[in-house]
Amino acid sequence: MEHGEGRSYKHGAPTGAWIKLAGGRYYKRGASNGALGLRGCSLTGQRCLDHASWGVNLTRLIVLRHGETLWNLEGKLQGQMDSPLTPLGVAQSQALAERLSRCQFSALYSSDLDRARQTAALIAERTGHEVLFHIGLRERHLGVFQGLTWPEVEQQYPQDFARFMSGELDYVPPEGESFNESSIRIMACLEELGRRHSGQQLVAVSHGGVLGAVLRRVLGVSPEIGRHFKRFNGSWNVFTFENGVWFLETWGDVSHLQQTRSLDDV
Repeated sequence: MEHGEGRSYKHGAPTGAWIKLAGGRYYKRGASNGALGLRGCSLTGQRCLDHASWGVNLTRLIVLRHGETLWNLEGKLQGQMDSPLTPLGVAQSQALAERLSRCQFSALYSSDLDRARQTAALIAERTGHEVLFHIGLRERHLGVFQGLTWPEVEQQYPQDFARFMSGELDYVPPEGESFNESSIRIMACLEELGRRHSGQQLVAVSHGGVLGAVLRRVLGVSPEIGRHFKRFNGSWNVFTFENGVWFLETWGDVSHLQQTRSLDDV
């Protein structure tokens, strides 16, 4: 980890820039090291903090990926279509619920897509929170790709497949939305929640594509750079929002799943 004079970036930073992370430490964008400054926790086995542990202007957002679905198992792109949770997906959601039952948090938000709804309902059943739905937490709309596997997309839409895989920011799959469109929607939603719940801890149930977009925006990693991070079903991820700036605190924690399998997919 290198240290030095740093600057905070709201939705991203150029390669070589210093990014201020939670805990007052710095990460150099593009550095090979990539260590993260953390606020009172480790990357795995991360504990819940009480509200006295952070500043009055800091919002702590625990973002969960929904449990495994049938289409996750089958390798089909879901986007804004749906398939039901598998028995394992239900177990993953219940493990999240058990972990959250030991936390204090002010509100439970969820994408309104059914796989997130099912996950959030199992959490609410355990914690007693009302589920608040927000369309800004929806997965990216993948248009005509939805319901297909990647080999099927490549076969049926070869040019669109190539453009999607290139990470082109403004490429829109037929009948879908671009990375820029979806990530702007997602970050606007999170900023709204961050300001609404200033000084509080809250939970949001969402999707793999949403998590990936947030991570890229916060750390300034372009989608043109291939994905070198995992987005597991039932994973626990934490971002903090302070004075208009987002920080990454925890990524991809599945310690609550013990040795249960968890898929990383599109």
